[in-house]
Amino acid sequence: MLKCFKKLNWKKIIISTVLGGIALFVLSFVFTAIWSALFPQYNIFSIGGMRSVDDPVLAWFYAYPFVLAFFFNIAYSILHTAVKEDTLFKQGLAFGITVWVLFSLSGLFLIWSSMDYGETFLLTKFTGDLVYFAVLGIIAAWTFREFK
Repeated sequence: MLKCFKKLNWKKIIISTVLGGIALFVLSFVFTAIWSALFPQYNIFSIGGMRSVDDPVLAWFYAYPFVLAFFFNIAYSILHTAVKEDTLFKQGLAFGITVWVLFSLSGLFLIWSSMDYGETFLLTKFTGDLVYFAVLGIIAAWTFREFK
């Protein structure tokens, strides 16, 4: 087993996961309202491959902010010392944007090049993920500094 996994601070990971998951859950509703107002014709559930709103498995979709926050915080716990910024805000923001560049932008390229989801989907994913990862980074930086 890798040494970095043995030294994880689970208390900080769990606290940051709960706080980050709640923040992302709320932000996802805010973004949904904004995108619905800007693009009334856009409906995520009309995209091919999406589960029907009647499908009970779709309820797990609402756990995604917490799953994302959990894995983000494991990565933060292992890698945060590599980010050398002078303030908590800048450290969290730098880590969040780094994760966004590594995962969201590459994922968007895959979606754009292999799926016909349209520009609105790409735009919502691009901006949403940027905000989500930035917020997760700031929350993680605060949690890992404030809690012992």
